[in-house]
Amino acid sequence: MRWTDRTALFRKLAHREGNAGAMVVECNGEMVGIAHFERHESPYAFENAYVVQDLYITPEAQAQKAGSTLIRAIYQQGMQEGAPLIYWMAAEASIRGQDAQAAVAVTSPFLQFRKAA
Repeated sequence: MRWTDRTALFRKLAHREGNAGAMVVECNGEMVGIAHFERHESPYAFENAYVVQDLYITPEAQAQKAGSTLIRAIYQQGMQEGAPLIYWMAAEASIRGQDAQAAVAVTSPFLQFRKAA
């Protein structure tokens, strides 16, 4: 990704342009986690959803439940905006010991299919 692309992405997330948004979690004045998401407006479902695209919590903050705090904040914002569902994907190996997934969500019985370009 080129620098100009990153700058445009940051501007989009910081200013909530379109359906994109981002949140951070801080501990003692330092940023220890970040998530960016987009609002998914479904023409087929009765409720809209937030799709978390990326979620990163520093290893030191994982034990402090920073991930759960961030996910709950995104969920509350979604509720206020009429999107009471949030979802994301994570590698199965990455959810062991991670507080964000285990504490605030349940796994889905659905599979993800991919086709290489």
